[in-house]
Amino acid sequence: MNWIKNISVVFIMTVISIKCADLLLGYLAPESTFGVSDRGIERSLNMREINPHFNAVLWPSEEYIKRTDSLERQGYIIRTDEFGFIENGNEINFSEKISKSIIFLGGSTTEQLYVPEKSRWSSILERNLNKLDQENSFIIRNASFSGNNSMHSTLNFIAKAVPLSPDFAVMMHNMNDLGILRLTGSYWETPKKFSLIQIQESSIFLLFRQIKDLLIPNSYKLIKNTISNNDDFAEYRNLNIVEIELIEDQFRRSLNTFIDVSLAWGVEPILMTQFNRVNLEDELFNKISSSMINKEEYVESYVRLNDVIREVSASRNVDLIDLAKLIPSSSDYIYDAVHLNENGSKLVAEILTDYWITKLELQ
Repeated sequence: MNWIKNISVVFIMTVISIKCADLLLGYLAPESTFGVSDRGIERSLNMREINPHFNAVLWPSEEYIKRTDSLERQGYIIRTDEFGFIENGNEINFSEKISKSIIFLGGSTTEQLYVPEKSRWSSILERNLNKLDQENSFIIRNASFSGNNSMHSTLNFIAKAVPLSPDFAVMMHNMNDLGILRLTGSYWETPKKFSLIQIQESSIFLLFRQIKDLLIPNSYKLIKNTISNNDDFAEYRNLNIVEIELIEDQFRRSLNTFIDVSLAWGVEPILMTQFNRVNLEDELFNKISSSMINKEEYVESYVRLNDVIREVSASRNVDLIDLAKLIPSSSDYIYDAVHLNENGSKLVAEILTDYWITKLELQ
């Protein structure tokens, strides 16, 4: 084992020597030659997305299954294209026709990780519209990501959807916005994981993270879940609950920002309310929210944010697809408080297909 020890010592000494040489060079060389010596803390906007060219089979954990009543524990395929949009799994030739593009933006309720790939509403809708229209082809892109709120979606829309010049952008948010606004009252005061601004990691840290993701992703996740409480909002739990009027105001501003950005880039914005089982009469909701403080107030706030979506839609003359009213609050369609099962996804696809048939006069 001595050879391992010797190699380790040589490696460490080499790294130290290189660093010392670099520091010496920076000290001796004129600053004008090498630029500013202290660049400070590098920051950037945090585009929360599934990585481009992602391809995996995801299994819901046993712990996750316990918080549902109509989710099957099986492997679910999730793939993304070169832009980080979720693949629909459809074999469609888009090159021979004039194409229309629809972008969906949201959190996990739009992402639909635990719905079979070809049963996600974005996939079904794409097949349906391409069968109906003989003159145009429809490209449906899903830019959603678990945990994202409406501000994250607007950033994603600007960064990777606008350059593709979509015709329509459809946004659905509620619960994730309520989750952070209820605790802090601001989209800018959040746990690091959900921050709109991220601090750039050092090259060495990035290297180790890439090695970790390549070699031991499952082991790392298991260890992390074992030693942490998995509550991203733990430090905010003891804060006073923010008044609903402030929550509504922040959410309204965020929706209007999305609409303004869409219109500025020639994209038609469309809003959707969020389907749910968030009510005090639902047995599962009461079970999974048993430790929630002020549960009655939370339910009221959730309902009011869907009302804000309706109000903004009316005041800005933007189309509304009122899924909260169209999808029954039942385990037949929703497997927990807000996530669709396969039946629910198919029902949403039917509703969206009917909407586009009417809007685009496809029949």
